[in-house]
Amino acid sequence: MKNKNLKINLLGKYGGLSKGLKKIFDEINPNYEIKKSIPNDIELIKIATFCPTLRADNEENYLKELEYYQELINNMKEKEHLIFISSITLELTNKTFYSKAKNSIEKMLCSQLKNYTIFRLGMIFNTKTSRFTLPSMDQSSKSILTFQNDIPKTTACTIEDIYHSILKIGSNLDFYSEKKINIGIKRFKFSDLQNFSNYKKFRIPLLSFFILRILSLVSPRLKAYVGGKAFSDVPPIAFKSSMDIN
Repeated sequence: MKNKNLKINLLGKYGGLSKGLKKIFDEINPNYEIKKSIPNDIELIKIATFCPTLRADNEENYLKELEYYQELINNMKEKEHLIFISSITLELTNKTFYSKAKNSIEKMLCSQLKNYTIFRLGMIFNTKTSRFTLPSMDQSSKSILTFQNDIPKTTACTIEDIYHSILKIGSNLDFYSEKKINIGIKRFKFSDLQNFSNYKKFRIPLLSFFILRILSLVSPRLKAYVGGKAFSDVPPIAFKSSMDIN
């Protein structure tokens, strides 16, 4: 008889997303289980959030990230399913080690695993703290400065959105297996994101595109912002996030 419930294993412990997901599970789903709507052989879903290139964008962390996921893939069992937390950065730039790592890992999963789902996230907002999980974005939100002539680029979602997406995937693994899914549909300008955690009625649009090009000479993330090309197309599936209504 097939197991009626799926166990959830959060592999990450230290990042803002990992801690936020753990808190949600501990509060409303302490057994870390999903009831299956459709019977299948999978018994365990692993949630992979490990991302050293987010902390420091360099080759050393890029190689560390790939090594971690290759070992994870090698140790996956037949009745396990992997949810990999990727990024919509793949749809925006190919210039950072962060985007290169996400692209390489997605390709590893597609070529070596059958039981996997990829979540592509934009900015992640923690409604409990009213802060972004990315410290640099949260710090930028406090500034009265913003980009000049900016255009909407990235999506946004909450940790609760990711939690509910995990439940949705788990309820129908046969359909969502081997799929890439964006969590969040609406694209936001940088100033829109700033206002999520620190609303300001007026910000000074100081950083022009020309100035950004100059600053990008010493900043890999700005270089990606002003000169990157997409690694990947937008996936055909997207879940609406609670931030889309803003």
